Amino acid sequence: MSGSSPLGVSGSDAGAPGGTVLWVLLVVGALARFVGLGGDLWHDELFTWLDLLKLPLLELWASYPDDNQHLIYSLAGRISIVLFGESPEAIRLPALLFGVGSLWATYRLGIQLFPRREALFATALLTFSYHHVWFSQNARGYTALLFATVFATDLLLRAWRRDSARLWLGYAATLALGMGAHLTMIFVALAHGLVVLALLARADTRRLALRSLVALAVGGVLTLLLFAPALSAMFDFYLQPSAGATTADVEWKNPLWLANESIRSFGVPLAVGWIVALAATVPFAVGGVDLLRRSSAAAFLFALPALTGFAAMLALERNLWPRFFFNSFGFIALLGFSGIVIMTRSLGERLRAPAWLPVAVLSIIVAASALTVPRNYALPKQDYTGAREWVIAQAAQEDAIVALDLAADAFGRYYAPAFETADTLAELRGVASRSGHTWVLYSFGGYIEAREPSLWKVLREDFEEVEAFHGTLGGGAIVVRRTRVAGALAEAR
Repeated sequence: MSGSSPLGVSGSDAGAPGGTVLWVLLVVGALARFVGLGGDLWHDELFTWLDLLKLPLLELWASYPDDNQHLIYSLAGRISIVLFGESPEAIRLPALLFGVGSLWATYRLGIQLFPRREALFATALLTFSYHHVWFSQNARGYTALLFATVFATDLLLRAWRRDSARLWLGYAATLALGMGAHLTMIFVALAHGLVVLALLARADTRRLALRSLVALAVGGVLTLLLFAPALSAMFDFYLQPSAGATTADVEWKNPLWLANESIRSFGVPLAVGWIVALAATVPFAVGGVDLLRRSSAAAFLFALPALTGFAAMLALERNLWPRFFFNSFGFIALLGFSGIVIMTRSLGERLRAPAWLPVAVLSIIVAASALTVPRNYALPKQDYTGAREWVIAQAAQEDAIVALDLAADAFGRYYAPAFETADTLAELRGVASRSGHTWVLYSFGGYIEAREPSLWKVLREDFEEVEAFHGTLGGGAIVVRRTRVAGALAEAR
């Protein structure tokens, strides 16, 4: 990190708007995330509720059936439904609160490193972001992870400046909070550890680096204490082969799929999305280089969590879900807007453009992002209810309705317990109609194709797709197929 200032620098602009604008963003952000909070739960949310949130608090704390357990979120969700009753709104309320908290944390971090106006615009981008609203209505630990990632980074930079016991303890506690929210917080702690080790090699930063190591260790101890009741169950789960990920060679482990799926989530054609994404790398690079010049430690704190996480996921052959990188959203917004301001100011000076040009460009970007938010309210995350009502209306009395694989869990345990369920071809044959048509409902067809190729082959050959109920969850459409010939599936082949 030689050649630049290693510690954070203050970019706060005292003459720019601050507190009032921030409070407006927080209130508007909370309202935007409350609208539509009660829509259909998608698969992972549903089983967080059914498998975890219905448990008594102490039993929940000691439970770790699989990696769908985001412990901090589960504890907060349990408290929420005890206070407000069982409903999608209560189950998702902690995600909303952590989401709004991450807006505040992004601004707080931003004013340490960038002018106040840029920090406000980055916060506004998150406030009016389709993706941020989506995750703030998702009963999972991702907004808590985002909050902890940004707030821990903010506290570490502040502790380096002020060397306060309160800041060090807050930093350690926030690391533990993030680990409890989602275990990918380990990549944030690892990134911080790598930066601290680099600072340890410098005489002028060695004392603070040692304090940082102590705080990281305290964070580790607090994490162990948090997970202590569930450690045995966690070991049992993670000692299974490829726990939490399929052993099949599926597309979700491909970095190209990660990039394409991230682009598709914006609701634009793939080619257009790639052009925009490649163009967007320029301001991110400009903002990153500028931060590296001013504070190399802060630049690496921003970049390393995503880089180490991506490398680890590749090495472990884990699924590369875009949501695993959502916690870098605040960093991306701050760096991107910083780069845009630098570029527009440079261009403005050459063209003698008005001084308000950077503000106008940032305002246009935030407005464009705000136009995407209504898409979040147009559909549920997964439309189980719509699919159920439609297929019931279409099926004849002699027909069989069968939910498959992951959809079998959702329909069988909550949305339509009267439906037949099947996970294998043999099970499907066992519940298929003998005289009428067989209707099947499924989601995430890639899972079926990877785990039960014979079942997938029959679905493609003997069934015709008659309807698909799309939601906002990428790849989560509820697909409805019907046998091409009534009763044909019951015949031996």
